[in-house]
Amino acid sequence: MEPSLQLPEPRSDSRDASQDDPRRDSRTVSPGAAQVAPAAAPRFPPGPPAVGNNPLSLLRYARALNRDVIEFQRQRFAAYGDTYTSRVGKVVILVTREPAFIQRVLVEDAHSYQKPESGLAAAQLKRVLGNGLVSSNGELWKEQRRQVQPAFGAQHVRSYASAMVEAGERWVQRWPQGATIDVSEQMMGLTLQIVARVLMGEEIRSEHDELAQLMRAFRASAASLTSAVPAWLPYPPRWREAKTRARLRARLEQLIERHRQARSDLKSNCLLSVLAQQLEQ
Repeated sequence: MEPSLQLPEPRSDSRDASQDDPRRDSRTVSPGAAQVAPAAAPRFPPGPPAVGNNPLSLLRYARALNRDVIEFQRQRFAAYGDTYTSRVGKVVILVTREPAFIQRVLVEDAHSYQKPESGLAAAQLKRVLGNGLVSSNGELWKEQRRQVQPAFGAQHVRSYASAMVEAGERWVQRWPQGATIDVSEQMMGLTLQIVARVLMGEEIRSEHDELAQLMRAFRASAASLTSAVPAWLPYPPRWREAKTRARLRARLEQLIERHRQARSDLKSNCLLSVLAQQLEQ
């Protein structure tokens, strides 16, 4: 998904003499108070029609976006240019694929930008990932980043890369010569293998393994539209998601404890293992 940013408001140092004339300002100014010129309204690039701030409109928008997010964005860029304004409910978003803007937001002026903390996208992200490194801001983000940084040292990254390549090579060998495959399904299976190995230190030997089933269920729940449904409305997918999340959390807690005890049946150089060792120090 393309990064979003808010462009700076246009600034101008030129002033007209009439701006200093209180008679030109319709506001009431108390005696002795400083005269303040009205702030210029920010100018936004054009974009698609605004999405209404009601559950039905938000649900329709979320469905259109989730149907094919790449095609959704491609059509919008084709219609409105490389930077456009998207208004969803009460949130105004600038969506861009301009390299210079992306460089500015992520590198040159990163401290001036924060991840969204309100709106449908923020609610969806926090529902799936909680208030972790991907969604947090400020001092909390700095502390979380400090805690995970040792797991991304050069030697660990090289190990992760080797594990990914090895998993990919083994996965390709399963394909019959000349067979037609479902790329999406195959890549999901490969991703599950890599996540289990690199992040958790486990091997998934079958799609019927409990961990594989939990990860597939979690992925399905993450792509659901639960965040667009009011919390007060009975919604069975939300109940199933809560059960899946609880089971996955329990499994991860077991893995963390096993890594802290340095169990020999686990791959030692995975993300959970490195982080568990940090907790022990």
